[in-house]
Amino acid sequence: MPSSSSSPEEKIGALDGLLTLIGIVPARARFIGGAVASSLLSSLSLGLSFGMMGAAFLPTGPLIPFLMGSWVGHTFGLYHHYRQSRNDALTVARNFPSILAHAMWTEFGVIVPSDVVSATEERCHQHSGKVDKQIAQDIAKKNAAMMDQWIQLQGYKMVGFAILSVPQCAENIEEIQRQERNNLVQDHQEKFCPT
Repeated sequence: MPSSSSSPEEKIGALDGLLTLIGIVPARARFIGGAVASSLLSSLSLGLSFGMMGAAFLPTGPLIPFLMGSWVGHTFGLYHHYRQSRNDALTVARNFPSILAHAMWTEFGVIVPSDVVSATEERCHQHSGKVDKQIAQDIAKKNAAMMDQWIQLQGYKMVGFAILSVPQCAENIEEIQRQERNNLVQDHQEKFCPT
């Protein structure tokens, strides 16, 4: 008689298979799936909560409160997903401007001014300590807009292009972050764990 519980190795193997399957889904489809899941979860949660309160306290019953709660939940869920996506896009624009600019160009034909990209990259290097003082003074004199500021100044259309471009370059950004993390670990081991 087979046991109903599976070993931890089997569970991890099944999870790896699921993650591999999710990995082959196109980035834009994952983005849309996230928006749908966010709005569906909040819509259902608020709809059921409002419906139960309506059934308990209102003479109209649960239907109208459920519909109102679902509508409010759907709106809040989509707005939350938009704000999170916008913040992610602006963070990518601030930290990886050339990668996002290239993704915006290849996806939508949007050309980001080169002075905006270069000023943002120079400021990123300045904050990480990779730029000398002369370049830092030149950046301050130019007072060029950072890429995240430029995107916001262009309006909702450009913010939308940035949001939809981020999933296309997310894999490359994760690879860069993984390399940076490995370099930090290696530096730490060399400093504090000499062999």
